[in-house]
Amino acid sequence: MASGGDGNDVARAQSITSDRFCAQDADVTFESCDHVLFRVHRKNLEITSEGFSPPSGTITSNDSVQLSERAEILDLLFQYTYPQRPPDLTLIRFEVFADLAEAAEKYQMFGAMEICRMAMKAAYNDHSFEVLLYSTRHGYPELMTLAQGRALELSTADAFRLFPPTCYIAYTRYQAQWTEIVKFASNRIQATPPCEYHTNYVLGFYKRLIANPALLLDLDTLLAGSSSGCLNRACSAPTMREAMEKKIRNMKSFGSFL
Repeated sequence: MASGGDGNDVARAQSITSDRFCAQDADVTFESCDHVLFRVHRKNLEITSEGFSPPSGTITSNDSVQLSERAEILDLLFQYTYPQRPPDLTLIRFEVFADLAEAAEKYQMFGAMEICRMAMKAAYNDHSFEVLLYSTRHGYPELMTLAQGRALELSTADAFRLFPPTCYIAYTRYQAQWTEIVKFASNRIQATPPCEYHTNYVLGFYKRLIANPALLLDLDTLLAGSSSGCLNRACSAPTMREAMEKKIRNMKSFGSFL
């Protein structure tokens, strides 16, 4: 946060004041990146947030604190600083909610953080990748476990770009477990005496796995195509599935590597 000064007079003159946060007795003013002023009460910030409250005496009611968030996000966020019913997050687009969740974490607004965490959990089925990134950035092991399967869809380069350093290391260790599962299945297939069904089964297995590594989470699809007429029981989908599931059950979660 950076305090506004004389150099911001022109921008301040072009600013408008929030319809919701415009109290005459407000003693702190924040300005969004799209030049909307939010007049709020210092005492409320001190009670509800660790990262928002400026030191006493450093800012007068005539000064404004410049924030990087847009007005749409701050209008939601500041509602958590007052004793009122919080905004209904089911009524806003996920992209807006995700930005709100990041702002709550940034400014350590604890009430908003907890509500956003629960809402992220509810959004897991539709936005599992976003939930994975959110949980790794902010340290929510339960959400990591829910969404960890999406890590299989990331390339190493994308993971390096998207994850913080400690989470990237966790990603490589988590990913290595799945690599071992693939090696296990590959060795088992190669050690099986060939039969008339074997070649097509092997080719199908590798083709599907290369196209989508996340199929390791859907063994029915990954192992589809093996024939019940195969003379080698080890080549059949039920046997392979049972062996792979046993390995998968013993794997460590993504969050355990952090």
